[in-house]
Amino acid sequence: MQSTVENISVTKKRITIVAPSDEIEKEIQKTLQNLRTKSKIPGFRPGKAPISLIDKKYGKEVEKETLDRLVPEYYALILKEHDLHPVSNPHFESNTYERKNDLKLVFTVEVRPPIEGFDYKGLPVKEDEIKVDDEEVETFLNRLLKSKAAYEPVTRPIELEDLVIVDFTVTEQDNKSYSDQYIKIGADEYPKEFCDALIGKNIGQEVKTQVTFPQIFIKETLEGKTVNLTINIKEVKSLVTPALDDEFAKDMGHETLAALKEILHTNILNFKKDNAAKAVKGEIVKTLVEKYDFPVPETHLENEIDSLVKNAKSLKEYADKSEDELKVHFREEAVKNVKAMVILDIIGEENKIVVSDKELQERLIIMAQAMSMTPEALVQFYATREGSLESLRYTIFREKAVDEIYAKANFIS
Repeated sequence: MQSTVENISVTKKRITIVAPSDEIEKEIQKTLQNLRTKSKIPGFRPGKAPISLIDKKYGKEVEKETLDRLVPEYYALILKEHDLHPVSNPHFESNTYERKNDLKLVFTVEVRPPIEGFDYKGLPVKEDEIKVDDEEVETFLNRLLKSKAAYEPVTRPIELEDLVIVDFTVTEQDNKSYSDQYIKIGADEYPKEFCDALIGKNIGQEVKTQVTFPQIFIKETLEGKTVNLTINIKEVKSLVTPALDDEFAKDMGHETLAALKEILHTNILNFKKDNAAKAVKGEIVKTLVEKYDFPVPETHLENEIDSLVKNAKSLKEYADKSEDELKVHFREEAVKNVKAMVILDIIGEENKIVVSDKELQERLIIMAQAMSMTPEALVQFYATREGSLESLRYTIFREKAVDEIYAKANFIS
């Protein structure tokens, strides 16, 4: 097999493959001989039929199968021999073959560009000291307390933010009754004058008031109307926050309040470290993109522009722009994105990064939980939108490539 590679551009090559007829015929004959031993031809014992009959019956099919097998093998050999890394499927310009003649293939393919003098190791990164102060821990503790707060019955007069249960009738609707209505005093659900009429009142009291309901209200029969109400207060509940003590800590799974604070301190610190690392990783990739100048594959670029434009169309700020205007607007961003992909692909290959099915499954479970979906439903979503899970696998691949850059950076205090 002979091959030539023509440089159409740095990112596009025209490849010509010429495979000698005897090489292909040898493979065809090998397959025909295997078929001969298995085929049953009338008038001949198994394996004894003339090869010419086998060829006549199966030759075309075997020829196709042989080419379908050999062409990808030739293609892989060419890529390896010339150190080419395709970023798109090959586009065949000509495919010439007749039985017992040489095979000639001519096709173009877009490839990943080389990056002159590329080096990602030892990039200087300023490492800021990350601390967690007592105020941050207290803030988080207060959030925890509020999350565990519960409404409990009280006998005092109604106050702002209480939860009350009332029945009320509407004079203008023939005293139509609305029973067991839950109302949080001060919330936007009911008009202000409704809540104001209840503040300071007690369980069992009857309150008469006039209220104007908004044009959009949870009860359509009252929308936009000014009516006279008779309200009967049935229950009053106040939001009670648990005491911040060892008992609360035990409810949270820790022996003491001090132990809970220590765990929170550690968790907040780790959270801040993770966020800081993510920010640094983003800056590292940005630095590499800006440092190295190289052309990007056109197919990659067009796909990235299309993706950015598609997302932009759903945003109000771009509603008045045409598709052509959006393509111009996002071209520079798309170039940077594709350059980042090329860089991370090179690093990933250099470090032999792979994404296992287990890693893919673990990511699916995390994403599904965050989106309140089952992993199976998320897989179906990807299958419908992307065609497969390969886009997610590639996302994880790039993340691992960024981790390699980060791990080999030169951290400066």
